[in-house]
Amino acid sequence: MESSSDRTGGTTTPLQDRLGRARTDLLDIFDAIGEMLAEAGLSPQPTAAAADRLRDNRFDLVVLGQYKRGKTTFINALLGQDLLPTAIVPLTNIATRVRYASHPSTLVTLLDGRVDEVPLDDLHLYTTQKGNPDNQKRVALVEVGVPAMALRDGTTVTDTPGIASIFEQNTRAAMDYVPQADAAIFLVNADPPISEAERAFLKEVRPYMAKLFFVQNKIDQVSQTDQEESLAFTRQVIEETTGERDIVIYPLSARTALEAKLANDPLALRQSRFDRFERDLHRFLQQGKGRALLTSSASKAMRLLASLRSRAELERHSLEMDLADLVAKAEAFDRHLGDVERARFEDKAVLRAQVGRLVAEYIDARLEAFQAEQLPQLRAALAAYARQPHRVSPLRFKEALRSHAMALIKASLEAWEGAQEEVLAQLLKELLRRFTDQTNALLSRIAADCEALFGVRFDLFVPEEELPADSRFYHGDWFVADGIDLAVGVAMTLLPLALVRRKIVVGTHRGMAEKLNMECGRLRYDFVRRIEARIQEFSASMDDHLARAIRDIREVVQRTVALRREREEEVAAARARVGDQIARYTALDARLRAISEDAPA
Repeated sequence: MESSSDRTGGTTTPLQDRLGRARTDLLDIFDAIGEMLAEAGLSPQPTAAAADRLRDNRFDLVVLGQYKRGKTTFINALLGQDLLPTAIVPLTNIATRVRYASHPSTLVTLLDGRVDEVPLDDLHLYTTQKGNPDNQKRVALVEVGVPAMALRDGTTVTDTPGIASIFEQNTRAAMDYVPQADAAIFLVNADPPISEAERAFLKEVRPYMAKLFFVQNKIDQVSQTDQEESLAFTRQVIEETTGERDIVIYPLSARTALEAKLANDPLALRQSRFDRFERDLHRFLQQGKGRALLTSSASKAMRLLASLRSRAELERHSLEMDLADLVAKAEAFDRHLGDVERARFEDKAVLRAQVGRLVAEYIDARLEAFQAEQLPQLRAALAAYARQPHRVSPLRFKEALRSHAMALIKASLEAWEGAQEEVLAQLLKELLRRFTDQTNALLSRIAADCEALFGVRFDLFVPEEELPADSRFYHGDWFVADGIDLAVGVAMTLLPLALVRRKIVVGTHRGMAEKLNMECGRLRYDFVRRIEARIQEFSASMDDHLARAIRDIREVVQRTVALRREREEEVAAARARVGDQIARYTALDARLRAISEDAPA
């Protein structure tokens, strides 16, 4: 095979030469789009970040999936190190990127742009719900540097929070990260198989990914027959969702693989079936990463270019219209926006009413039924405990009974919330999906009005959002370990011991009912507070989409109207400028499509 010299004095293959030329062309395009964004008064930062990653050959491999699918353990197995924190409860709540470094390091980027270096042992204090509840520390991203050979070629691996529970920031963090990634590993479990939430999430993220690996994790927890049945079902759902055929799914056990690597046990590693996935991933990173990186970078550039082109087309049409007609249409557009705002107000009122019904018909009703069912069982369990031998004073007997009653109540409530969480999450997700659909309908209405009035169609759409994962319901702080008390006075100590104990049991039974009711109220408040916070943030996010769409159109039209009214002599120059912009956008778009289609595999 022919080869040429590279800049280090070595040789490159024709494939590497083609990749190098395509990368250079794409970097030139990013520079041009950045200048165009600045000219339009928009931030060039998105192009700068994408260009930096392409220039440094950084390839971001993101691990996605529902909460408790073993994403963090999977990454640890991939690295061969017990690096990222894992737990029996859903844990990760901040995107955590792992990159190569000669010495271990941890950088925490905050939402205000500050970057702090922290000890690796303190990683859990920033990336987990327990260490950083509700992201109170305002962390944007955590980057961990480790001397892992798998990452020496510029590949980074990112752990994302799980989706499809009830914790507002986690899915938002996962989805916010998706457009930055170049390829993804999508994890599902053998039991249960792929869920509706995972299917919807996959449908949303698929367009962003040049390459997508599918992994069925935790095969060690099911029989061979069940694993194969789950695999067939998952394959069918994925193929129907993506429209792709003959997809490859890797059944494996990340936990077994990690333990095998830590113990240097090659037989156990083979039994985990992790090695097959690693071989194919390594082959892709060696042979297919270049094309995937170019394709994903070109896709990012095309999305930015499409936005610029719509703005330029709108300005061109506004410049070519009769001024009186333009003013009339601008006023008509504003009137239509008034209708949009009224519809938005009605949508929000409906959303609030639906939340109220969700609380009343699901949470309140279920908690009431739970108390009625559980109280007799709890009292029976407490009575059985009281009948056991307790060779202690009445005061210590009272305290032992009280502590046992508290433990019974807490265990029953935690079991109940764990059982209800996924159902409630699904109900809330459906509610927010309807609200998203309403937002998209309004955006489509704005786009249609713009096209009807000005002859330009904007691509306005909000991607469907999944509900975020909420680890809080597994280790929340709603429970208060007090509230059951019974005084044991001097007079009571003079009574026969059996009678004293009966009185203590009866009093504890009564206190148990009051405590159960109190803690159900606390749990209800915790559920409702989180639902309302999620609704408020989600509604604000949708409002922001609408506001940006309206601002983009209004700014162009209002600026053009002002120019036509005040400086008519400059209109010809403005037309020439916009025509030149559109020609540049068209030429760049053609170059981008050529890179996407022709990048060597």
